[in-house]
Amino acid sequence: MGIIRWKPWHEIDRFFDNLTSSNGISFDLAADIYTDERSVVVKMHVPGIEADKIHIRVENTHLHILGEREDKEEVKDEHYYHREIRHGSFERVLQLPCTISEKDVRADLKDGILTITLPKEEKKESHRVTVTKK
Repeated sequence: MGIIRWKPWHEIDRFFDNLTSSNGISFDLAADIYTDERSVVVKMHVPGIEADKIHIRVENTHLHILGEREDKEEVKDEHYYHREIRHGSFERVLQLPCTISEKDVRADLKDGILTITLPKEEKKESHRVTVTKK
């Protein structure tokens, strides 16, 4: 058995890595949100995640994106020199800038980029209410 070099900050780094991964914030899933005349578009980087492992839910003006990245290689932790790629489940909740038509949401995955198109809800005509005196 060889001499193992002591890394004083290694344990602190492992602590924070475990802390963030247990809260489901372990991925750096960058997302862009923009609008055009008819829809809100969300683009999110999800490298290494299969389409069947991504679940999308819309609640009011919140977009919930859940998923899981599986670790397919069986390598023991003590054999890693450096480890940054995270595995496990995640959830991102994004605030949308307007209400959308939930039934027409479309999601596509290509080259590790998830594109979600959320059609804006059509503006309803305002209805004038007459006040009557009693």
